[in-house]
Amino acid sequence: MTYRKAAEEQFRALFEATPHPVLVYDPGTLNILLANGAAEVAYGYRADELCRLTLDDIHPAEQRSALHRQIARSSQGKRYAGVWTHVAADGTRFDSEVTGNDVWLRGRRHRLALVHPVHDRRAAELAEQRRLQRANAQERALSELASDPRVSDGSDLHIVLRHICRTACEALEITRASVWRVREHPEALVCEALHDIRDDIPHAVPLVPATACRTYLDSLKRYRSMDVEDALSDHRTRELTDDYLAPAGIGALLDAGIRLHGRLHGVLCLEHAGGPRRWHHDEVRFAAQLADQITNAVIRAERNRQQQLLHLIASEVASGTGEDFFRLLVTRLGESLGATLVHIAETPEGRESDYASILAGWRRDGSRHDGHYPLAETPCRLALDEDTCMISHGVANVFPEDGVLAELGAEGYIGIRLRDSTGEPIGLLTAVFDRALEPGDESGSLMQIFAARAAAELERLRGETRLRLAAAVLENTGEGILIADGEGRIAESNPAFRRITGHDPAPLQGEDIMDVLTAGDPATVTGIRRGLFRAGHWEGEIQCPRADGGAFPAWASFSRLAGTDDDPPRLIAMVSDITELHESRAELRYLAHHDPLTRLPNRVSLREALDRALADRTTSGTEVAVLFIDLDGFKDVNDSLGHSEGDAVLQVVARRLIDYVHGDDLLARVGGDEFMLLVARHDARQRATALADSLLKALDAPFEAGGRPIYLTASVGIALAPEHGEDAESLILAADAAMYLAKNEGRNTVRTFQPELSHQAYHRIVTAGALRSAIDEERLFLAYQPVLALGSGEHYACEALVRWRRDDGSVVPPGEFIPVAEQSGLIVPISRWVFRQACRQMREWAETGNAPGRVAVNVSPAHLRAGNLIGDIHAALADTGIAPTQLIVEVTESTIMQAPETVSRTLETLRAMGVEIAVDDFGTGYSSLAYLKRLPLSILKLDKSFTQDLPDDLDNAAIARAILAMAASLGLRVVAEGIETEAQLAFLRTEGCELGQGFLFARPAEPAAPA
Repeated sequence: MTYRKAAEEQFRALFEATPHPVLVYDPGTLNILLANGAAEVAYGYRADELCRLTLDDIHPAEQRSALHRQIARSSQGKRYAGVWTHVAADGTRFDSEVTGNDVWLRGRRHRLALVHPVHDRRAAELAEQRRLQRANAQERALSELASDPRVSDGSDLHIVLRHICRTACEALEITRASVWRVREHPEALVCEALHDIRDDIPHAVPLVPATACRTYLDSLKRYRSMDVEDALSDHRTRELTDDYLAPAGIGALLDAGIRLHGRLHGVLCLEHAGGPRRWHHDEVRFAAQLADQITNAVIRAERNRQQQLLHLIASEVASGTGEDFFRLLVTRLGESLGATLVHIAETPEGRESDYASILAGWRRDGSRHDGHYPLAETPCRLALDEDTCMISHGVANVFPEDGVLAELGAEGYIGIRLRDSTGEPIGLLTAVFDRALEPGDESGSLMQIFAARAAAELERLRGETRLRLAAAVLENTGEGILIADGEGRIAESNPAFRRITGHDPAPLQGEDIMDVLTAGDPATVTGIRRGLFRAGHWEGEIQCPRADGGAFPAWASFSRLAGTDDDPPRLIAMVSDITELHESRAELRYLAHHDPLTRLPNRVSLREALDRALADRTTSGTEVAVLFIDLDGFKDVNDSLGHSEGDAVLQVVARRLIDYVHGDDLLARVGGDEFMLLVARHDARQRATALADSLLKALDAPFEAGGRPIYLTASVGIALAPEHGEDAESLILAADAAMYLAKNEGRNTVRTFQPELSHQAYHRIVTAGALRSAIDEERLFLAYQPVLALGSGEHYACEALVRWRRDDGSVVPPGEFIPVAEQSGLIVPISRWVFRQACRQMREWAETGNAPGRVAVNVSPAHLRAGNLIGDIHAALADTGIAPTQLIVEVTESTIMQAPETVSRTLETLRAMGVEIAVDDFGTGYSSLAYLKRLPLSILKLDKSFTQDLPDDLDNAAIARAILAMAASLGLRVVAEGIETEAQLAFLRTEGCELGQGFLFARPAEPAAPA
């Protein structure tokens, strides 16, 4: 303890022990900070009340100016003394000698005033005598209550409460005492006991709704007790005047809260009839002590009630078992707890439960309560998840989907999860009440006691069921089962074992289980015995003999069961025929290394062979070449004739190419229309180009598809080791790059990898690979740019723009990766992701109440050609719940004109769904106005190339005016793109352009609500 703290504690002890009034105040504000017990007596205020006053409050008005001057003169630490007139709480005045000194508390300077009243000493002596008389009466009353057996055993709570009320009236010389219970739902005060010394006054009302005494109740919830000198005028009790106080002539109140389990359980109300009465500090303390006595009495009474119920129920259900036990338990619990419904339910074993089966149910109205019920949207779901669920009130409102609760008018609910001996949940014990459960209600504790007994009985019944089930399984399972004694002699076999092995049951009896299952193979038997010795279990593959002398691969499981006093040890073996599994594994191994369509080796096989060839190159002297073969325009075959016809063509291609593969050369199908050829021989370098030309010639003859001939060509890239790479990955990339070079130079040709000529193709491949990783690793994101109404500035929509963020945080420009995505076939999954993500973002904005009206997404030509655009958009809308009218699909002029009929049908379907259609970059293509008129469009987007020099560029201005006029005549809205200056905005507004977007308003930004 520090010196300062010790000094402060010593000061406080002296402060309280001083027989004269002592005040500590702030010399700056005159606020009274501390007051001792003698000051309470002298001034008639409690210490806490004095600490809410200033020195001005205890001095008459005519002395205050002089008081302030005196304090100012002594503010520099000087001691002062003088005689002053003080005013008590009841308005009486008395003269006092006051001595003042500085005092330091917690590092701050304050003033201490020692007060010596000089009024009538006899009055003080009489007041002290009266205080002692009160103290003796209170002490005597508390002692009598503590020794009264009616109070200590708590056998009859109402007798105890009435006795306490009578004792309070006598000890405090008051008119009336009563005990009220706080009912929670609906909240009200309910009278439990009352004693009034008057015979001609009617008893208090039995119930006071909380709405009629809200201020009074709030005060008691916040403070330990409440002493009211003038009950008719005090703001805390004024609302009780007309219906409660005035009819009974009550003038003053001294009330103490009865607290149980940390909450306000009730009120001890001590009432004085007639005029106001000032309550002394010792009387307030006595009221609190009586309230504590009542709290203890309530606890004892509830404990006695629970013990009586426990003994009653236990004596009746002790000898019961099975359904009779459950039925009797729920009946006695329901009757004892005053419940509306009680049931015991079982949940399914070994999995997450979504329903429960009622084993026994009781309803107060006598109606039937059994069957299955779903747990979803019921409080029983919470009980299973949380072990115990207690809802004190309003359970039917909390779970409106539970029809049983609504039917019963349920208020309270208690559900307890039943667990087996391993801790696994197996059922529920549930009680429903048509009353609210008050704080401290012990119904849940009583149910917990019997829940353990119910769980044990339910586990026993489940054990019996398992035994019956095990016998049925033994007879009907598809696995062979042998049961042997502790020495391994077979005692029993099931039908499945006899069917699998062909053995008759009789000859198996007494045979050694190891001989029957392994033919005594030493290695297998040793392994099994070692596993049983170490862990009591072994499983693995064995060769199981058949009765006819053959054998088959089997999966066997051996388990040793320890014996008990009543049951000898057992050895259990289970056997499954895995012949078909072996065959399936062989097929899987083949498929793992081969293409299922063409039966050619796949990319895995080629990569393994290439790794081996490169590893052997330096020692064997062989040369290694890789040929990458890509069919030109094969996608058109699939798109026009369907994938089944395309697959048939690929099979023919594979057969033609394989005719040119000799020796150790390896031809593999590595993608949809991609093949690779590995040549590893002494003349691979010379052989590669000639072989490539032969492969191209193999494709010269027409293929038949869809009943008509089609012609295919291929582009072939060649890479050689070590010039173009010393590892498999480098060689494959180089061959791929050479193939792209061949495509760029006219297709149907062969090119060998040339680093100086194929940088662009190589870069495209690397970019495509990185883009695939970015898609897999979710490094694509959307930025949004708002589209505004140019007249009002309000949001009309926002456009979703896909971006790619590298690992280092830098963003790849769309112009760099979108062409690669289109060429590599990645654009369709990207486009599909953009639609889903944009719709999700709209839903998130809607949930925050800050969504733009629509979101615009630009559809790629490849996605339109793929034929699944409608389904992808429908799925994105359905998954997110946004309306089709909130989506705008943007399509470019060039895309429309590539296949106007097909595009028109797709756009018509989207428009019928409610999706808006916009033509992007309008004016930069070569669209037919006739098609433009026929398409289901609602928006034209004026390309930024026409807005960037407005209004100074007269050509652009003329084009913009013409497009706006044409759109107006067709009933289309126009969005001007690329608005960056106020001059551009003013021109477009003047010419009647409705909508616009550009850096003048906002740059594309990641998803926060567009501003």
